[in-house]
Amino acid sequence: MQGVTGLKDLVKKLHRLQSYIDSQIYEREAETVSVILALLSGESCLFIGDAGAAKTQHIHMISELTGLSLFDTLLSESTKPDSIFGPTDVPALAKGRQRNKIDGYAPTSEILFFDEVFKANGIVLNPMLWLLNEHKYRNGDDGVIECPTMAVFAASNEIPSDEASRPIYDRFLIRHYVSYIKANTNLDRLFNSAIVGKNKVSRPEPFTKEEILRLRAAVKKVKVPRDLWSIAIKVRSQVQQATGVVISDRRMVKAFNVVKAYALFMGKPVVELEHLSVLTNMFWDTENQVRKTRNIVLANVNAKQSDLYSYVETAQSIYDKAVNTGEIKDGLKKIMAVFKVTKEFSTQAGVETHRYVEDYARKLKGIYDQRKEMTITRLADDKDYAWYKLSESSSQVWSTKQLRSAGFKFRRNFGYWYIPAFRKNTDEKVSAKIFKVLGIRPKINKLGEY
Repeated sequence: MQGVTGLKDLVKKLHRLQSYIDSQIYEREAETVSVILALLSGESCLFIGDAGAAKTQHIHMISELTGLSLFDTLLSESTKPDSIFGPTDVPALAKGRQRNKIDGYAPTSEILFFDEVFKANGIVLNPMLWLLNEHKYRNGDDGVIECPTMAVFAASNEIPSDEASRPIYDRFLIRHYVSYIKANTNLDRLFNSAIVGKNKVSRPEPFTKEEILRLRAAVKKVKVPRDLWSIAIKVRSQVQQATGVVISDRRMVKAFNVVKAYALFMGKPVVELEHLSVLTNMFWDTENQVRKTRNIVLANVNAKQSDLYSYVETAQSIYDKAVNTGEIKDGLKKIMAVFKVTKEFSTQAGVETHRYVEDYARKLKGIYDQRKEMTITRLADDKDYAWYKLSESSSQVWSTKQLRSAGFKFRRNFGYWYIPAFRKNTDEKVSAKIFKVLGIRPKINKLGEY
């Protein structure tokens, strides 16, 4: 990093940019780094998550703070190509020349953001592929033009399952699942910032396009030791065997563009072992592969972080066992012990670990509170027969095995649980059986009482 005057200052400026964004968008530290790495490497980045999780805000902020032009659009089945590539140039068409008016649209913008990207139809997705891959666009009679695209971002609420969207999904190298804010302290920060207006963090000096181009040129000069490439090959093999994901040679090469960008971001002219940790965001295809991929990558490049994330595995195991066995109180006691340990972690990875543990603890506490009450309604079928229908809210917090053990049956046609009983059976007998198995005495309503 010594050979280029001012390069260290630009890296420090990147860190100020990261700190500012993290002060505005909570619990997105890893995503902020990925946005920066996508910009430095020229690779694409996808956010997967529900609406309202600040995915769009992230991209708007990076565009504003880097001085790069942004093209932002929401896609749907009815989206037409001219809403992305510009409308037909009517005056040119009158003179017999076919082309689009591309100024202000995707072909002339430096940052592209496609919201709900997989909802677009094939007529839109096919020309987008070339733009994403080669940063080129064929503008009718004007021929092929080089586009100034520097980074492409997208958001979706789910991974596409149809074959038509698969090629465009494969083009997004960096991937993140994002969720709503988990920590109550950050919800309080959000309230103070968005509602009260108390966020006083000063806005950093924005980058110029020339500074971004200098950083991108520096990324290309970062060196990769051959032994680290060999380790990455081993990681790829382990991930493929454990998850079944296919990691192509092209993805490997592109992934190292991001690895090199991360090395520069960390102030290093040569890739080091710990920089391979960013492969965790590039070596998976489906949600159930994320955790296995992360653990394999971190086990190879950073044993301490791998141990750190074992707390998440422990919390998940406690949660699953408690829900399946019904030992919610015991599970809650165990998971709170893990919660207290991870609460003391202060590193970025440690804070992220604690958020995952906190999420499992909160969900288990919610189930524990809901299991304190159960409501069933006695319904009459005929003069001899009746059944007790379980409320939907109560059925959601017990496992199928537990409900069947308590005498409940599932009525598939209508989608609810019930206990069949002869009219001569008293409510007390039904209640006693449920209490014996589930440890709770239900509130029994009669038809029409709610």
